[in-house]
Parts: sequence; structure tokens; C-alpha cells
Amino acid sequence: MTVFVQGALGGQIGSIRGTHRPARATAWAATPTSPWNRTRWIRRSARTSPRAHWTILRDDAETVTNIPLSMVSAQYHARVENTLFQLAFIIKVIGPHDLVGYDPNNAIDVGNQPWLPLRATYLQIGPLGLVTVRANCIRSSGSAATTAPGPGVAVQRRHETNQPDFANAPQPPYMRDLVLAHAGREVPDRPRPRRGLHRLHRPAYNYVLSPVDPYLTEADGDHYEEVYSLGPSVEAHAVHPILQLLQYRKP
Repeated sequence: MTVFVQGALGGQIGSIRGTHRPARATAWAATPTSPWNRTRWIRRSARTSPRAHWTILRDDAETVTNIPLSMVSAQYHARVENTLFQLAFIIKVIGPHDLVGYDPNNAIDVGNQPWLPLRATYLQIGPLGLVTVRANCIRSSGSAATTAPGPGVAVQRRHETNQPDFANAPQPPYMRDLVLAHAGREVPDRPRPRRGLHRLHRPAYNYVLSPVDPYLTEADGDHYEEVYSLGPSVEAHAVHPILQLLQYRKP
């Protein structure tokens, strides 16, 4: 049996925001780079991808006989510091959400900012470990590290302003380590974690807001995600509770 989970997806890695290469780089190189042609390529890939996955399952699938099953879930709150989000919540452009932790009868300002209820869940089915997040999380928040550098995460780009401050990146254990530490998570010869991680925006060591129009325009450099994040405290309020969740073991 195959389980496919579809989540909401924006345009950050889609046909709107650039020319990310698909699996066949040569075919992509010959494809015109207009948004319409990139969209056509994505549609074609959507038709061929299920067939490719079925071939992999048929030829390389693993048989697992020891299947521990566990699930732990927790609710927590993250502060909404993004002024554009605050306005959108007030006029009900986004939501509805039950904002808490502030006085709605007074002006929203520092000291009276709403908090957004969130929930994260760790689900393990045999060697499959999944972390679910009600949010949108960049790779450095959940793959090789919690918010620290790892494969495919933020790197320094020459001649670019507002570089990541790797000296202040958090130390292990990272999310990957905590997933692998669960009993039954290891698969012989294949220690890589299987995980489902949605994305939850910028880590603190690479979080920069525009000094002129924060949350309205991007800061110089590669800082698109900050405009759409809850605020500078999102790592502490939203990612750190997930680390605590992954450390939980039933007494």
C-alpha cells in the first residue's frame, strides 16, 4: 500500500521564481525559461513521477518485519511579529485563527502582540519517521540540522550582502539526530532518516529584515522568506518546541 500526502504549495520553488533544474538537466537546458514553459515541464513531470516511483518500489523496496508504531503530538504558540500578518488577521484576509495572548481591545504593538496556536506531531511507522508542522519551513530548519548549516542549506554567496552568520548557528543535537535516536528508526546500511517536513521559515542566524520597510520589502541579499515569516522569534517559538517534542519518550 502506498500513502501519498499532498500539502499546500506556494510558488517559491515553482515556475514563478526561477529555473530550478528537474531530474533531467539536459532536457531542462533545452527548455525555454519562460514561466509558461517551466509550468508545462512541471505538468509533464507530474505525469511521469508516479511511474518512476512505482518502478523504484518494484525494484528496490525494502521489506520490514519489525514495525514499531508511535505518535506524539503537542500544541504550542508562536508570536506574530510580522505587522503585515497582524493586519491580515485583523481584517480576516487570512484565517480564521484563534489568536491568543494579547488584548484585542487595545492597539497591537510591542508588548501586545498576538500569538498563533501551532501543533507539531512526530509519527513513526517502523523505520519511517515523520515530523509534521503547520507551517512553511526552509531546509535548514528541519533537515540536516535544526537551524544550523547542513547539506543544501544556507551558504555564503560571494559579493552578496547580509550573509548568514554561521558563528551563531545552533549546536547539535539537530532535528535529524533526534529522529534517528528513536528506537527502530535505524535501517541496516541506510541510516538516513525518512521524514516529512513542511517548512517554517528563516533561522535566526540568517534572519535579516529590511531596515526601511520590514515585512513589506526584502532585505538586501537572499532574504525573501523573512517577509512571509511570523517574525524574528519564529525559530525560538516554533522550531525549539519541535526539538523538545522529538526528545519525548513514554515513561
